[in-house]
Amino acid sequence: MEAPEGGEEQLRKNKSFQQFKKLQETRPQFQGRKLEDLLPLPLQNCTNIICKRENSLQLLWVQKLLKGQKPQVLTPGHWYIWEGWLLVVPSKGELKRGMFFLFSDIFIATKPCHPLHLLNSNKFTCQAVYLLHQCIVDKVFGHMQSQGGLLSLSFPHKTLLLMSSDQQDINDWYWSLTAAVRQLKA
Repeated sequence: MEAPEGGEEQLRKNKSFQQFKKLQETRPQFQGRKLEDLLPLPLQNCTNIICKRENSLQLLWVQKLLKGQKPQVLTPGHWYIWEGWLLVVPSKGELKRGMFFLFSDIFIATKPCHPLHLLNSNKFTCQAVYLLHQCIVDKVFGHMQSQGGLLSLSFPHKTLLLMSSDQQDINDWYWSLTAAVRQLKA
């Protein structure tokens, strides 16, 4: 069985389609573009709509997870990037486990609500919201194939040391944070 002929071959053989194509391309809505240039646009628009919907659902999900003094996550231009558990290394005292949410312009640090609380046992209390355009991300250790690593996030009035015992997890956080900060500073 032969493969179907390409569009250019079909165009040469089909005079009525050639005429139709030429007439369409002279219309002002085409803005000087060829018919084949416009074919990917509906697919791109559809993909954009799906991405925006997925992002809105993620933002809504995070907003519902937060309780108390919660930041407005559902705002135009906000893009959800990543979330996960990390250990906070304090200047003194014990490591504390926290849930972190990374967006296109902010980084939210939270702690879990008390597990015995009837309504909020699966929610998080916001501890801080950090602006990513003020952030400097460094990988303190975890450059090699090791058992996790330590990240330093420096903001004007605070430095966070965040740790994971999982190498892939620390790498994912590092690359996601670095990319988000780079995008904002571009």
